Amino acid sequence: MNTIQLVDNQLLSGIKIIIADDHPVYRKGIVSTLKQVQYISKITQAANGQEVLDLLKDELHDLVLMDVRMSPLDGIQTTGLIRSLYPSVRIIGLSSYDDESLVFSMIHKGANGYLLKNTDREEILLAIRKVLAGHTYYSDEIRSLLHHSLDKVMSGFTTSSEDQLEQPILREVLFLLYHEFTNDEIAKLLHKSTRTVEAYRRQLLKSTQSTNLAGLVKYATKNGVMDDVKLKMKFKEALVLR
Repeated sequence: MNTIQLVDNQLLSGIKIIIADDHPVYRKGIVSTLKQVQYISKITQAANGQEVLDLLKDELHDLVLMDVRMSPLDGIQTTGLIRSLYPSVRIIGLSSYDDESLVFSMIHKGANGYLLKNTDREEILLAIRKVLAGHTYYSDEIRSLLHHSLDKVMSGFTTSSEDQLEQPILREVLFLLYHEFTNDEIAKLLHKSTRTVEAYRRQLLKSTQSTNLAGLVKYATKNGVMDDVKLKMKFKEALVLR
C-alpha cells in the first residue's frame, strides 16, 4: 500500500501521473525522479498531446506534467482540451525557457502550475504536492516573469516610447534587426519563441513610429544602437558568423 502524505490537511495516496514530453530521455529522467515517491502509484508516459488524451480516455489520471512544445498536438492545445473534457485533472506546464507567450498561453488554457525543465527534484515534488492540494505553483523564474509582466501592464500608461526602448530586451532585438538577423535567428539567440520576437518587433515599430524595418534601421543608426559596445560583446560570436 502506498504511503499517505499530508499536504495542507489533504491526504495524498494512489496518485496517477502522466509525463508528456517528446524527448524520451527527459521523460526517463522524470520517471526516475518520481518512481520512488510512495504516494505515487502509477507513472505513464506520452510523447505528444494526442497520446495524453488517449491515456485519459482509457484511465483518468490525477496530474499531467505537460511539455509545452510537442507535435502533432502541443501542450497548450492539449491543456485546453483537458480542461473541457477532464476538468479534475491537474496540469503543470514544462518548458526549457521562461518564454512569456508560452507561460501566459498555458495559464490562459487552465494550467495549474509551470516549471522550467532544469528544476530540481525537490521543487518538482513540491509543485506536484501543491497543485494536487488545489493550489497553483510557479518556479521562481516564472513568478518573476509574471510579476515583471504585471509591472509592465501597470506602468504602460505612463511609460514613454523612449523609456520603453531602454528596456534591455527591446534594445537587443533592435540591435540584431539592424545587423540583419531574422526573427527565427533572434529567437534562438535570445532563447525566446519566434512569436515573442515578432511581438517585440511590433512594439519597436510602434515605439519608434516606424512603418517598416528600414525605419527601425534608421532609428538604430540615429540613436547609436548599432554601435552599442555591450551588445557587440554579447553577440560577438553570432556577428562573426554573419
